[in-house]
Amino acid sequence: MLDAYAEYAFNDKIAFGAGRSTWRGLSRFTTGPLNTLLYDLPAYATSNAGATDYTVRELSAYIKGQLGKFDYRLVVADPYTMATADPKPNVSTFSKNSPHKDFSGYFRYAFLDTENISTPFNSGTYVGKKNVLSLGAGFDYIHNALWHQDTAKNTVNDDMKSFAVDLFYDAPLNQEKGTSVSAYAMAMHNDYGPNYVRYVGTNNPATSVDASLASLNGAGNAMPVIGTGNTYYVQLGGTLPYFNKEKKNLQLQPAVGVQLSDLKALHDNAVIYDAGVSLLMNGMSSRLTFDAQNRPVFTGDAANNAVVSDRKWQFVLKYRIDFN
Repeated sequence: MLDAYAEYAFNDKIAFGAGRSTWRGLSRFTTGPLNTLLYDLPAYATSNAGATDYTVRELSAYIKGQLGKFDYRLVVADPYTMATADPKPNVSTFSKNSPHKDFSGYFRYAFLDTENISTPFNSGTYVGKKNVLSLGAGFDYIHNALWHQDTAKNTVNDDMKSFAVDLFYDAPLNQEKGTSVSAYAMAMHNDYGPNYVRYVGTNNPATSVDASLASLNGAGNAMPVIGTGNTYYVQLGGTLPYFNKEKKNLQLQPAVGVQLSDLKALHDNAVIYDAGVSLLMNGMSSRLTFDAQNRPVFTGDAANNAVVSDRKWQFVLKYRIDFN
């Protein structure tokens, strides 16, 4: 069972819910989008997955609402404790002490069409079915979520503080032909304490690595997805004309994405590139996607700085079908 929560709506302006769910704030993609422009959501979006949550879910209570063109969500959650390690010198890691509450929120203004807030998920693309331009801002805060040792070997607790702003645009170009454009931009500041970096490999096929060849990334497709510092992300794509104009189906959806992270613990910026194309056979309900991703590989240099020493490719072929 993934989700189990109940909600009571007083009216469109305010609703209250509680239980185990993905309701949370910070940014548009923090809960994972319903429809992704690329093969998957950006890696930074669920950066605490498995650290403070379980399958991107927490026990939480939330309020949400929509006031005309403005909508909001505010969440108080009990984060899970996954950490087992003791504090490290001058490098923050998640604390194994009982965690404090996780406070988060996300606020959004729709300049054009409004969006559905009945579920925690936001759409990554409407494939031209709506005309959306929205500006959002959010936060996520956990008191004493991490810890480290200072130079005197004292344990110092670190708060987790994240702030983000994002802009989303999705619009039809020619509805008869099925063409559309979709764009997204996000800027996020994260403070996890000194020198925190998290390397994550999504659906990583590797479980270990030859120690003589090891990088800071670790095994397989792992890469630095989040850390203390700033992260920026842009995504652009759209749909091309229908192959079958009579039935209005079968069309290509190309997309590109770039993530740039300027993290305090890394000497070089971490830049991740994605380029992909989807064949939409029944809109987003039946979709074959190919994606090529290029990621940095970090190693320590002679001065013990984390630098990019190589770049690696990942290729993904994915089919998705939705049963409605």
